[in-house]
Amino acid sequence: MDEEYTTGRERAFDVNFLISSVALTCVGLAVVYDGLHTLLTATRPVVGTMVFGGHVVWQGWIMMAAMVVSVVPPVILGRKKMKLAEQLSLKPLHTDADVGKADWMTGLAGIAGVAGIGMGWWWADAAAALFIACSVLHDGASNLRAAVRDLHDARPQKLDRSDPDPLPDELRRRISALPWVEGCAVRLHEEGFHLSGIVLLDNASLSAAQAEEIRQLARALHWRLDQVDVSPEAGSESLFPGAGGQSGGRAGKSDSDPGFCPLTTSGRPAP
Repeated sequence: MDEEYTTGRERAFDVNFLISSVALTCVGLAVVYDGLHTLLTATRPVVGTMVFGGHVVWQGWIMMAAMVVSVVPPVILGRKKMKLAEQLSLKPLHTDADVGKADWMTGLAGIAGVAGIGMGWWWADAAAALFIACSVLHDGASNLRAAVRDLHDARPQKLDRSDPDPLPDELRRRISALPWVEGCAVRLHEEGFHLSGIVLLDNASLSAAQAEEIRQLARALHWRLDQVDVSPEAGSESLFPGAGGQSGGRAGKSDSDPGFCPLTTSGRPAP
């Protein structure tokens, strides 16, 4: 951190994630446009011949050989990047791996298209590119939506965005198991590598030692849990604003909510 960025530069990862997602989406849109334009205008690509070593060679063979070579690095690097992204929970690297996936899929589509042209199917190249472009566009749009969610401090999700991140729920369970905790709610959001947020306790008072115990518990649970603040909030309605107008005083929350710690009428965690 410095005078300009007083809370550090963790958000740089989120900005990078947004930029890479926009780039991937734009690539998908560009390829979709090119494929549709070729099909709608019935543009017939021409693949000529060349003389090589005294023999006439169809240029399509050279093109397909070059594309076979070009798809190998993205396949290898994409797998390595994906594995590393999962270990670091790094979304920009995950998106970069998706870009690599788009590269080798586009290469394979190009091979199929050139082969189709060689068999007299003028539409084969555009159709193959359009098919792959839809997958690329889907990945780009999914990552773009996830990037906007992160900048809005939405509920943390897994790296592949398939389900909510289990860490907030696990932290809530660990805190609820402490003998002096009467009830709790966990509210976390993603900041680059880390998850930051606040733990609200249904305790009338909270000592500095107890707050530090919870912070240490969070750090011991996972290295991504960073800057977890602790605050006492007596009463379930303080933990869940607007609870007074909802059934059971839970503001519509359910036990399946990863950030929700169920409370009984006495304030103790429900069994």
